[in-house]
Amino acid sequence: MNRMSKTVGIVIAMSIALTVGAYFLIFNQGISHSTQDWANFGGYIGGILAPVFTVLNIAVFIRLTNAIDKSDERRKNKELDYQKSLIVTQIRQEELNTLTNILNKALLLEANLMSSNIITPIVAADVYIESFMRTKHSLFPIEENSELFNKMLRLHKLLINYNKYMTDFLAINNPQALSQPQVFDYNTEILELLDCKSEVLSFMQQYIIQEIEVAKNRNLL
Repeated sequence: MNRMSKTVGIVIAMSIALTVGAYFLIFNQGISHSTQDWANFGGYIGGILAPVFTVLNIAVFIRLTNAIDKSDERRKNKELDYQKSLIVTQIRQEELNTLTNILNKALLLEANLMSSNIITPIVAADVYIESFMRTKHSLFPIEENSELFNKMLRLHKLLINYNKYMTDFLAINNPQALSQPQVFDYNTEILELLDCKSEVLSFMQQYIIQEIEVAKNRNLL
């Protein structure tokens, strides 16, 4: 806009200078004291410069209209991008909540520890983690060898080991063993799983928060 203002100013100055200069060069007879001469001079100036100013006004109007249109388009695009980011954020949060619930069920040991049903949620969590790592690249940064990928891979392996551990303990293939009360120490296994689960979920939640801030800042620019 500053460049355009300078251009318009230069055109106006040159137009006035050329018009006045041409008048005095051709009709120079000194300073007239006749009102008719001044009226003729005014008519001459108006007749020459009016079309120039008209063209300049049209050019400025077109330029301003285009600038306003571009500004409105940018604003609309920003609003649209922000709305998209909100939708994606909601989807991410829902996926995170689902993963949290599945992991909580897998690691929730209740009084019926002797029941073989405890294996089912562990297997379900293991399968869901594996599927999550393959299909959620568009929502979370889980590309191969990324930080989140490695954390989830570790969680996946821990769930496999924990499933084997619980299967052996519950003696799934030995029904007679189920009738005998057993006591075991699962603190090490469950604590390692809980720590890894917390790392994964915290990382994902922090990522969602960061993406929200990025979307806000992008919309303010």
